[in-house]
Amino acid sequence: MIMHILDCAKKTEIFDTIHVATDDAEVREIVSAAGFPPEFERSSDWSDDHSPLIPVLQEAIYQHKKCGKEFDAVCLLMACSPLVLPKDLQEAADIFSSHRGLKAVLSVTPFPAPIEWAFSQNKDHSLSPVKNNKMGIRSQDIEEHYYHTGNYVIFPTQQILDCTGPGTYHNFVGHILPKHRSVDIDTEDDWRIAEALFQHMKLIS
Repeated sequence: MIMHILDCAKKTEIFDTIHVATDDAEVREIVSAAGFPPEFERSSDWSDDHSPLIPVLQEAIYQHKKCGKEFDAVCLLMACSPLVLPKDLQEAADIFSSHRGLKAVLSVTPFPAPIEWAFSQNKDHSLSPVKNNKMGIRSQDIEEHYYHTGNYVIFPTQQILDCTGPGTYHNFVGHILPKHRSVDIDTEDDWRIAEALFQHMKLIS
């Protein structure tokens, strides 16, 4: 699956360097054979399932600098993004340029239902509305809200270097990714949804 997003990045022809951050020997072998050999290994300090991404990006910036490479911008591409297209990355890059490279661009898509209709569920399965007195409002009368799809972010390099800890969502603008291409695979359900959407995209293409 990682090859899809790597091929997308290559096809855009907008990246000076495409680096795979990994400490896994098998992943390194696969991406190297496909023409994307990592110049250095990802630190074991930031390689578990709970590691925040900002320190990983900071490490990549510092390691590339040691290799003689410095960048004004860094694009984080998530491996579990099987439906993203090259044009999505190009559009996000255009938005980044339109803001003179001073704001980070986040892939977003609309929530499938108004966030005003959200519930929390208690241990006894009873539901509590997150926002009171909102259930009777029609969806078309509620402002649309967006969430990060988990597919890609373009950062000004300095914004990454200035972050402490996991970072914040300040200084971001959105690139709206269509719902049918915004799958981020974390679960088996995500995989099944991605497969169904992929098959549909093949039929209509």
